Amino acid sequence: MRRFYRFAGIFAAAVLVTAAFHFYAWNSYTKYVFPKGYVIGDLGRMSYQLDSLLPRKIQNTLPVSKVEFRKKEGQKSVDLLTLGDSFSDGGGSGRNSYYQAYIAHNSGQNVLDIKNFIGPVSYIECLVALHDSGLLQKWGVKHILLESVERKSVERFARGIDWHPGKPVKSEMFKKMDFFIQGGEVQPEKGSFLIQETRTSWFAFDKHTINLFNNLNINAVKYNLLYPYDHRAYSADVYKVPLRKKFFSSKDQQSLLFYKNDFKGIPHATKRNIARMNSNLNTLARLLKRSGIKLYFMPVVDKYNLYAKYIEDNPYPKSRFFELLRPLKKEYVLIDTKRILR
Repeated sequence: MRRFYRFAGIFAAAVLVTAAFHFYAWNSYTKYVFPKGYVIGDLGRMSYQLDSLLPRKIQNTLPVSKVEFRKKEGQKSVDLLTLGDSFSDGGGSGRNSYYQAYIAHNSGQNVLDIKNFIGPVSYIECLVALHDSGLLQKWGVKHILLESVERKSVERFARGIDWHPGKPVKSEMFKKMDFFIQGGEVQPEKGSFLIQETRTSWFAFDKHTINLFNNLNINAVKYNLLYPYDHRAYSADVYKVPLRKKFFSSKDQQSLLFYKNDFKGIPHATKRNIARMNSNLNTLARLLKRSGIKLYFMPVVDKYNLYAKYIEDNPYPKSRFFELLRPLKKEYVLIDTKRILR
């Protein structure tokens, strides 16, 4: 019987200690990265650095939340078509997260955002197929903005490209493409397309859907204990490094958070690979030009690259992506996000 009571006592003590730990971690750290009704960015959410958080309210204040296609000679007309990754999909969330809405609002142009085809098809091959199928011409596209995060641009655009993807016009995929854009129904009779405006809950976690007992609490405490000793807290997905200047409007104005994969693309941004990427984009630009379509390329600078020169005693490699791309001869328009944001 004594053995039973001893075991019961140890078990009860373990439960109380565990409960106390999770209660402390949740109320000290975790609940603040999952605030109800607000969005916390990936870097803050994964690092649990409360002084770097800037909670954002999801809201659309621009009058253009739906892109209207005016009828032109009986056909839908698209002034600008955009194709890209999560940034083009409103992944930043918060206030007016779709840059397409700003373009539509400020320019008065019709903007259509599409997603890449499912499967091992590159962004360029997607546009080639849409061009060869006649859909770009049918939609009356005048401009195309191709967007990609910097760290994946070489991987996406310096690869070998199939410039003759068969006869896509006969494919059911392309027939459906004319009626389903971004997973949302197109209503051609009304002449309007949605830019996924219904996805207002992007990374908007409700803290009440997360249990008090979870492994997030362990990470929250662990990272806050270890960041003072290591830029990556030894195992986190987010780096935290000190800057020489104050850049941010959060409580911690001088610490930079950036994703570990920002380093992933740096070794691949070689002179040869950048030249190959530029050549592929030039070939695409010439193809689109035949149909009177102008190509814009917008590589979105990685956060590490943008702030690298301001990191104190920076021990990490520097990206040459934009510096190698800028001087090359282009038949498309480069939107130099690094230079603009600098």
